[in-house]
This record gives sequence, structure tokens and C-alpha cells, in this order.
Amino acid sequence: MSTTIKRRQLLALSGSGIFLSACSGLGGGISQQLAPKVSVTSVNLKKLTLQQVSIDVGLNVFNPNTISIPLRGIDYALAVNNQQVASGQQNQSVTIAAKQSSNVTIPISVNLIQFASLIPSIASGGGFKYNLTGKMHFPFISLPFNRSGGLQI
Repeated sequence: MSTTIKRRQLLALSGSGIFLSACSGLGGGISQQLAPKVSVTSVNLKKLTLQQVSIDVGLNVFNPNTISIPLRGIDYALAVNNQQVASGQQNQSVTIAAKQSSNVTIPISVNLIQFASLIPSIASGGGFKYNLTGKMHFPFISLPFNRSGGLQI
């Protein structure tokens, strides 16, 4: 009996060692992947009403890795002159091929009454600064992005 128990224990330890070795190899591969790069490619006026302005912001997402990655969605927030004016989610799923780029459009609606409160700071500064922040959701990880810019009037 004791020989059978020792064999089972040895098999269990060997199996655990092989499993842990395989997992550590997988983890190293995942951790060595590079974060996708995001850039703003366009801002297009979609709709203008007395209450709000709707724009589509085009993002280019580049995958620098040697494997395809599925983008599951994006959470985002837009600030103008350091005041948040919009936020939302884009749940468009896109698979980004290895070493390739994909375009994603996020719809942003800004309340004009809230935006009107920024007019004094825009007028005194001769323009406005924007900051688009968010998180891109991939399987097992969410990666932040932050893009800023400005427009002189």
C-alpha cells in the first residue's frame, strides 16, 4: 500500500510540475506582448441640434504584436479645457491582425448647454484644449489610452 501511495504522490507532483511549467511559459508569452497603439485620425460633425452636438471620432488602433488580438470595446471620456463634457462606451468588436491597424469610430455627444459654460475660457485663451481618455478592452486585459490636442480660434 505505501508503495502505491508513493507512486500516486510522485505522479501528482510530476503532473503539477509540468502544469506549472506550461503555465509559466504561457504567462511569459502574454507578458511579452506589446500594448496596441491608438491615434486619433478624424473628428467629423454628425449632428447639430439646439441641445447637443454629435461627433464621430475616428481612432486607428495598431497591433504591434505577432498575433491577432480581439478588441472587445472602448470606454471613453472627453474633456475640454479640463472639464469633462462627454463619456460613453463603444462595444464594437474588431479583431486586429498581427502587425496591422484597424479603424474604430466612437460616437460622442456633447450637451451644448454644458459646453456653453466653457465659452469664457475658450474666448480668453484663444482656443481650447481637448483630452480624450479611455480604456480599450481586450480579453484578459484593459489598456488605457490618452490623447490630447488643441484648436486655436
